[in-house]
Formats: sequence, C-alpha cells, structure tokens
Amino acid sequence: MAIESSCRAIMQGIINANEKVQQLTGNEDLYVDELEFVELFEDKAITCFYSLTNFINGNSDGMNIFWKERKIKNLFGARKRLLVDNNITWWQRLSVITKDELQHNPNKADKTLSYFSSTNNAREEKKELHHNLPLIEALLDDISIKKNWSFDKAKAIFELLIPADFKENIRRNSPILWVLDKFTASFPWELLQTGSAAEKPLCVTAGMIRQLATSDYKTSNPVKTNNALIIGDPDLHGFTKAGQLPGAANEALAVTDQLGAAKELTVERPLIKAGSDEILTALFKQDYKILHIAGHGFFDEKNPAASGILIGKMKDSDEPMFLTPHHINQLPSTPEFVFINCCFLGRINPYAEEYSANRFKLAANIGTQLIENGVKAVIVAGWEVDDSAALAFAGVFYEKMLAGYNFGEAVLSARQHVYNKFSYTNTWGAFQCYGQQHYSFELKRGGNWQKRTYHIAQEAENDLDNLLSKSEVAFYNPDDLLNELQSISKAIDEAKFTHAEMRQKEAQAYMELNDYETSITLYDQLFRNENARFDVTALENYQNMAVNKEVSRYLKDGSDPSSIIEKIDNSIDNLYYLLQIWETGHRLALLGSAFKRKGFVLPSDKKMKKIK
Repeated sequence: MAIESSCRAIMQGIINANEKVQQLTGNEDLYVDELEFVELFEDKAITCFYSLTNFINGNSDGMNIFWKERKIKNLFGARKRLLVDNNITWWQRLSVITKDELQHNPNKADKTLSYFSSTNNAREEKKELHHNLPLIEALLDDISIKKNWSFDKAKAIFELLIPADFKENIRRNSPILWVLDKFTASFPWELLQTGSAAEKPLCVTAGMIRQLATSDYKTSNPVKTNNALIIGDPDLHGFTKAGQLPGAANEALAVTDQLGAAKELTVERPLIKAGSDEILTALFKQDYKILHIAGHGFFDEKNPAASGILIGKMKDSDEPMFLTPHHINQLPSTPEFVFINCCFLGRINPYAEEYSANRFKLAANIGTQLIENGVKAVIVAGWEVDDSAALAFAGVFYEKMLAGYNFGEAVLSARQHVYNKFSYTNTWGAFQCYGQQHYSFELKRGGNWQKRTYHIAQEAENDLDNLLSKSEVAFYNPDDLLNELQSISKAIDEAKFTHAEMRQKEAQAYMELNDYETSITLYDQLFRNENARFDVTALENYQNMAVNKEVSRYLKDGSDPSSIIEKIDNSIDNLYYLLQIWETGHRLALLGSAFKRKGFVLPSDKKMKKIK
C-alpha cells in the first residue's frame, strides 16, 4: 500500500470514529484530535512527511486537518538506510492447465494443454497446444530422473512444450510463477533451456516458483508458534530395500545449526536416526512453523496412498513403514514452511494421482497434500539428488531466508550456487518450489550475525548509525549489539575503509557498548590519521573513556594507584587544553568527573581535596 494511501486511510478512520463518538455521546471532548505517525526508517518518514504535506495543502477530502508542528522529530532508536528502488519485481504468471474434458481420461496419450500468460497490458493471453505426450516423456525422463541433463534435450522440450507466442516473453528472463495442475506439475519446468548452449538454464538466470491449481483443498489454521522440527535419516532397523543415509543425517545437523541462530525460532532437538514412533510423536505433539525432513521417499504407482517418507519397517516383516499423505492430513495444524529432501517425493505421476483423487479425494504424495492443506511454501525434491549439492542448496536457501530475503530470492540464490559449484549434477533443478514468491520467515536475526560484505562506504556508515541508535534504547541485548558491531567491523576491515568519519562512529559504538579497549585502539588510529576529519566530540569521548578505563583497571586487579593517577592526570591536562578552545558545560562536567574518579583512587586523606 502506498504511504500516502496508508496515511489517508488512517486519518479517514479517525474521522469516522469521531463521527461515531459524536452520534453516541454528543460529547466533542472525546474526539481524537491529535495524530502522530511513528516510523523506524528516516527515508520512509521523509516520504510520509511530504505525503501529508501534499494531502493537507491539496485535496484533504473535506477533513479538517492541519499541522500542529510541521517537522519531523528525531527520537531514540531511529534508523537510516540507503535509498534504493524497492519496487517489487514483476513476476510473469504462466498457467498450464489440462483441458477439463480430457482430465478424466488418464489413459489417453493425447492431451490438450491450455496456457495462460499474464502481461503488462490489460489482458491475459491464452493459447492451447495439442500434445502427444509419449513422444516427449522419454526426453523428460532423460533430463530429470536419469540425471543426464543436456542442453540439446532441454532446448527441444522448451520448443515442444511452450506455445510460440509465449516463447519470447519467457526468453526475457523475467521471474516466472508457474501455476500448474496435477498433470502438468509432473513436468520438470525448472530444467528448460531457452537460449544458446552458452546460456544458463531458465531457473538459474531468473526466479522460478510453482503454485498448484487444485480443487481439493482445506482451510488451515494459521500456525501461532515459531517451533521448528528437523528430521534426518530415520532409523530403518535393517530394512533390506533401502539403506541409512549419512548425508541426510549431516543435512539435519547443518539445518539445525542454521535455524538455531534465529532467536525467535524454538528449534527442537533434531530427530536423527529416530524410530517411527518417536517421529510420529514429535509431529503430532505440537504445531510447527518450519518442518525439514531428509531421508528416503517412495512413490508407488499401484498404491499412491501408501507412498511417502520412509521412517522405518514393520516390526515382524521386511515391509516399509511410511509417513503418508494420510498422516499429513491428520496434522493438527499445517506447518507454514516445509522442506522435504527425499528422492522421488516431488514427482507427480498424473495417472496414479488421478486414480487416487477419484477414489479417496486424497493427494498421491506428501508435497501435494501439504499444498492442499494450506502450507505457505514447500520445497520437494523431484528425483534423487546429489548429497553434497542438496546440502549446499539447503544451506544457501536457509541463509537467505534467515537474512530476510523472500522465498523467490532465496530459491534463486540456492539454485545459482548449486549450478555453479556442482555442474556435474542436475540437483540445481531437482527441487520443485511451491509457494508465494514474496513469502518470508519474518524473523529477526539473533546474536549469530550473517557475514556482511560492504561495497560502498555508505552501507557501513548506515549500519553504524543504526547500531548507535539501537544502543540508546533498552530493548536490545548489549551482547547481541556487540556481536553485530564486531560483524560490522570485520566487514569494514575487509573492505579496507579507513576514512576518519567512519572510524569515529565505529570507536563511539564500542564506547557505548563498554568495550573500552577496542574503542581506545580505534580512537588512537583515528588521531594518528593525517586526514583529521573527525569531530571534537571524539577528543572529549576519548579523555572520558581513558579515565573510566583506568578506574575499572584499579577495581579489577588492584593496580598500582600511582600509574593509574599518572594516566588520569594526563587526561585532566588534555581536558584543560580543550577548555582553552572554549569553556563549555560539557567539558567542565568531564573535568569534574575526572577529578572525582582520581579522588576515588587516592588515599582517604586526599580524596576530599580532589573532589572539591
């Protein structure tokens, strides 16, 4: 919602409330007659200020509104950020739906697919293609589940599957939101190649997210907790048809460490090599915001309802025990986000799916069931994946999501990383990502700060200004702020930023967080700088901090008072030099504080003289 529209809506709400109060009480003293807008970021506050100015000076819709004080107040905790174009990226919406009259004839090889493409114009374009699917299914298998991806076959499938009129829009590499039914969801759209052999596949060059078009859905209750559950390599108790997966266990540990860094998340102890009873108990004992499962997945075309995640074997036989769509349907509340890294689970067999839906009205696999239950976003592996590549995909994805990126951005970053680092496998295209592209975890980062990288000095200066602003309010944990500051300092050093203004802010931040040693070191570097572009405040802060540091040393280890007094006297002399520039109340207060602390260190018979 635009800022001006938001302000207008708030003011209209107050006008409506005042009119209602007048009708009910007849008492105008109960009016809301003063309004203050509070905004965290300076750039948005300025935008709001000008929006209100235009509103009051122009068309105020008959509201009796005027400025009380025409200014922006700067309060504790205010923040700055770089002004960049924050317009949300436009995602092209491309729907591929099986024509209704043929959907219920799964054995027929010929299909008519309806394609709908959103545009920047006032229309949605529609095309239909008649497909003989057996001709291209072999190609689809070759570039996906057989892992023999090649440019030639991926390009051929693109030319066969996409209507001619839509190809040019897709080649522009705008992010794409694919809306698919259960039949078209079986196609590996992520593996399509649109350009030359020198170009990267479609899903690596631009964002690509799926949504499932389905009439089988239920309204889910929103998850009110921030719990997270990670399951890796369930104990199969010697099941002969599948072995344990050390890679899945390693993935579970890595994901637990990553999610544990977010203070707002309550991460359960990871279930690694856990039995089926322990897994089911954990799933149903409470609600979860995030659910991550790594293990074996099986899809049985003859009995789709029995397909699912392998979590053990039957007690008295060598038969598998699955976490099935039925179990997922029984969850008390659908998780907000689910990541299932199991081979074959994401692959939708349209014919078996249709059979299952007609018979039981139940989706044939875990991913589909979660989507129909109302999960906000789900990632499912469409075929067997490479362990190292899958671990890297999950690592980059969670890193971005925990850093505040949205679903579409995090998925794209993970795909690009895996494509560049693991080119020998098609795992980069194996993860089918369903959801709303702008979905995010909406979590604050905790004490374990993500690695920062600065390209321009203003980024670092803004982070330092914001941290200094945070230090002024009691809401933030000082240890967390110090961790954040250390992360900023490391990135400043790596970027080789040395100018005086930034060094002063950095030194002041360490002083505010009571790390006097680091602050004094930074101030010493600042004062030795030939380019003395720093405030006189830096000289005042340094002397005050130097005195405080010596008193702290005296209290901590009982150091020799004579050496401490000598250093305090040195700071007192420097404060007198500052008074020669001009006598200010602040400098006199610093001088009085220095004498008071010197008196604290002196023997009893000399204390009063220094305090006076």
